[in-house]
Amino acid sequence: MHRLLRTTAWAVGLTLLLIALGGVVRVTGAGLACPDWPLCHGRLVPPLEGLVLVEYGHRLLASLVGLLTLLLVVQARRARPAPGIRRAAWAALLLLTVQVLLGGLTVHVRLVPAVVAAHLGTAMLFLAALLVLG
Repeated sequence: MHRLLRTTAWAVGLTLLLIALGGVVRVTGAGLACPDWPLCHGRLVPPLEGLVLVEYGHRLLASLVGLLTLLLVVQARRARPAPGIRRAAWAALLLLTVQVLLGGLTVHVRLVPAVVAAHLGTAMLFLAALLVLG
């Protein structure tokens, strides 16, 4: 259970940072600095300069949060915590999946405000699921 709490703490902290970085992406206009998704300028690793660095940094941090979320599900299964904790871990994974798809859709529809708002709203729900774990 100790590992689960430690991983959850990291996931919460990095998710808060990710949400803040998403705000930086928005206010700097970096949302379309990578005009395609899941690649950036057709590359797995684009030239890291200007606004591309901001948007790509957001994507890299999101990838790290994704890996931590997968680890949380594994740890929740192994630790055998209360059923609500296991459900929260699975809910976090489901919300993260929706979040990733919304992030890609945000790029594909060129920052339609309703999609951008859904992306932020899902981030808040994802954070709430993580907080239930902690």
